[in-house]
Amino acid sequence: MVQSEEDPINMPSTSTAAETTPVHRVRFVDYDPSPITALVFPPLPFPSADPGVAHAQQVAINKKIRISGPTPELTPELVAAAEFGCLICARQNGQIDIWEYINSTKIGNPGNWVLSRVLPTVLSHPTVSLVSVVVRDPEYFHSPEVTRRVPRLEELRLFTAGSDSGDIVERCLLTGRILQTYAVPGAPIWAMTASPTQDKLAVASSSPHIHFLNISPHSLYLEPSSPVTRTEAIQGRTRTLSIAWGPPSRVHLQSGGPVETDGKQWIWKNHYLVTGNSDSSLRKWNALNGRMIGRMAVNKLRRDQGKNRGNIVWGVGVLADHTIVSSDSLGAVTFWDGKSQAQLQTFQAHAADALCLTIGPNGKSVYTAGPDQKVAQFTFVKANTPQSEEGADKQTRGKWVQTSFKRIHVHDIRSLAMFPPYSLVPKATPLNPTFAPILASGGLDMQVVLTPASSPDMLLDGETLINPISRNHVTKFSDAQQNRMGFTPSGHGTDVLGMSESKRLIMVRRYRGIGIWRLRELEQQDDEAKPNGWDKVLEMNLQLRTSLTTAALSRDGKWLAVSDLYETKLFKLRHGADGTIVPRRIKEFNELIIEECTNFELSQKGTGAVTIAFTPDSNRLLLGLALEAAVVVVELPNEFDASISVSRTFSLAQTEGARVTRGLPRRSSLSENVDKRSNGHAANGHTEPNGMHVDGEDDASSTADDESSTKGDGDSDDDDDDDVESGNQVLRAEVMTVSEDGQWLAVADTNKKTAIYNLDVLKAPSALCFVDHRHLALAFPVDNSVQAFDVDSRRLNPDFFPRRTKMSRQGDPVAGLQLYSAGPQPKLVAWGLNWIASIPLNTKIGKKLRKKKSKRFRDSEPEAGVVNDAEGGETSGGETGNEGAGDGTTSTVTGKYRQLAGVGVFGNELVVVERPFTDLRNLPQAFAVAKYAT
Repeated sequence: MVQSEEDPINMPSTSTAAETTPVHRVRFVDYDPSPITALVFPPLPFPSADPGVAHAQQVAINKKIRISGPTPELTPELVAAAEFGCLICARQNGQIDIWEYINSTKIGNPGNWVLSRVLPTVLSHPTVSLVSVVVRDPEYFHSPEVTRRVPRLEELRLFTAGSDSGDIVERCLLTGRILQTYAVPGAPIWAMTASPTQDKLAVASSSPHIHFLNISPHSLYLEPSSPVTRTEAIQGRTRTLSIAWGPPSRVHLQSGGPVETDGKQWIWKNHYLVTGNSDSSLRKWNALNGRMIGRMAVNKLRRDQGKNRGNIVWGVGVLADHTIVSSDSLGAVTFWDGKSQAQLQTFQAHAADALCLTIGPNGKSVYTAGPDQKVAQFTFVKANTPQSEEGADKQTRGKWVQTSFKRIHVHDIRSLAMFPPYSLVPKATPLNPTFAPILASGGLDMQVVLTPASSPDMLLDGETLINPISRNHVTKFSDAQQNRMGFTPSGHGTDVLGMSESKRLIMVRRYRGIGIWRLRELEQQDDEAKPNGWDKVLEMNLQLRTSLTTAALSRDGKWLAVSDLYETKLFKLRHGADGTIVPRRIKEFNELIIEECTNFELSQKGTGAVTIAFTPDSNRLLLGLALEAAVVVVELPNEFDASISVSRTFSLAQTEGARVTRGLPRRSSLSENVDKRSNGHAANGHTEPNGMHVDGEDDASSTADDESSTKGDGDSDDDDDDDVESGNQVLRAEVMTVSEDGQWLAVADTNKKTAIYNLDVLKAPSALCFVDHRHLALAFPVDNSVQAFDVDSRRLNPDFFPRRTKMSRQGDPVAGLQLYSAGPQPKLVAWGLNWIASIPLNTKIGKKLRKKKSKRFRDSEPEAGVVNDAEGGETSGGETGNEGAGDGTTSTVTGKYRQLAGVGVFGNELVVVERPFTDLRNLPQAFAVAKYAT
């Protein structure tokens, strides 16, 4: 469907007559996301088993956030010390989305989880139904010097299992590569859970046993646990559908203890685990010898509900006081006494199966969900009795109450996750005590939904908690407003759309194929431009090792580049007279990249890319490699040379540590030896920087680095080659963009750094810019404030945009940017999931800055996002001033569009691609309860 509108976002204009902007609302792009099967936040590492070391670590944490009492006060230090972990979302087709929380630089502005990267589907294991995340080295967090309690992405290990395989697969969280596979007897795998001590993995398959695997920080491989490798066999055809570990305990050992304890006097020891089974029962197992020590039975199905069918226990959890919680296929939620296995309370909470269960951060709330699209909240309410909690039983201390029942999805809910995650060892100081916990949910409607989940016991005596994802101050679960994340990947180079302005083409990247459509020219009817429809011109299905990671279409519509994790493919597109497109693959392209990039091990790692870009003249292809910290510049055939060659390889590792400072070096004349296929700027006498200050050193050191970079044509540190397997931070390009004249290339990497290269002379970075946040789109941090970097003057220009834009009021982060230069004043079009903004560009101030460096810029405070090592590493950021830029222009924002997949510019026309949930196909019918007279 294509619709045409006039000036839908009120494009500002300096002319007296109001100008209109034709807009195409495109909804024929058939990108179909995959349902969500699992959501997980990183677990919190246990404190040291040694009470003395644990106390010293707790004192260091309290000192960091300045807590002296049991009820901390809201202070700027406490807000700044808040920690949020990444959210890992597994989809049914094997794709894994990683969302990272990025806090705002301004107190009072909420942060949000943004899509950081997408791990592609590996075709050898095409599905993911179970996910388990463990801390790589839990002992690292036992040191008093380490005050962080939330592991970073590179400090985690990811294990997945599919519904069609018996293999446990470990994936690299930074690149998506398979690190190892472990075959479990009796495929498929039904349940998989890591122990709270992060050293064991319990796996249930079609085998009658539950298997235990060791996870060691000193070994990269899974090994059978010792001395117990599995539990006793379960009789019959009973399957285990859920697993939960019980709370461990501190165990003191004699000096010179067993070898496996490494001479430690204190260790954490797991004692038991609880499983939910398909025969209407829960079983309690001894983790030390594998024997069953208890059995609990739930209500069975009636005869009219199904013959010879058991009640399936889909979810199970264990609290620190040994209370067991279960959810089953009858929609019942049951609480059990873990010591006596007696049933305490039961609730008929759902109209269908209660498929998933999670526990609140303080252990006093439980959340369940299922196909009825609703989430039930249960809260423990203390009894008003004079008896002490230690001396009273569970019934006397209080009882569980269903406090909320909220519909937050439009289809089946398959997974729940809570942050902060529940820890079986209570902490003296809770994590993020001033922030409301967040409940993440997902299922067949493909969207991750984040909901503030403050339970009633957290809001006693009029206390208020900060909402970490919204400006709305309501954090009570029953009243809070949820935040729906988009199911179409966008930002951080994960976009699935590409456009060709010259040929009016729209491309969509699917998991294993490409689709291309052509928008017809506008028709003039009664002096008005009307849409003339669209044509499907190409559909491609590719043979790949993984799903596609990126794809790009050249501006002239003659080149198409696609890539999976290991190989990049280049196609020449031939346009027929009837409008059809015939692709022809350049078969020697992959071998050419391997041969000319000799300093990289591309023959082993492959030529896969995570981001691809073409120059505006379509004469160059730029590849940001997936498994190497490098950007490859490829010369495409043109009128001067009909061959394809690699003209330069930029190593991102060589620019590490560089900083933009105020005293930048002077520019010098270019070398006379310039490639004939440059864009022509060198012939006009354009200059480049001869070097730049690197960590306070002089220009000679940077020049030497530049010479070594030119000589090596893609040198890289050998230590970086092992980053994928070792779990260290992997430096890769995330976002690339090229200036309209083809002279400048900006590359944003995973270390928040933007390197700007001069493509005329193909030298080392002309400038480096650091910002406080990961790049969603170049020059935009997560709080949606605008930052512009002037390439010629090599400094941030705060007056290039309005100082304050209305984008900062939007809840969704920026997903992309487009330059709109058809009108009398150029504008920047930015968009998020549910909004589009038009920002005027103050080009006069930019020209003034390039002519003369005024004293105001030299003596002012350091610009936002620039790190000044010479002055102690001062940083500043955010929005200041008024909305206007001093010339009366303001930014405008519209929220009339929903579920945006991308925005493009065709001349003076704006193309808005929407992908609403109602347009998705092949969805099963949602659960519905028949009501009276229906």
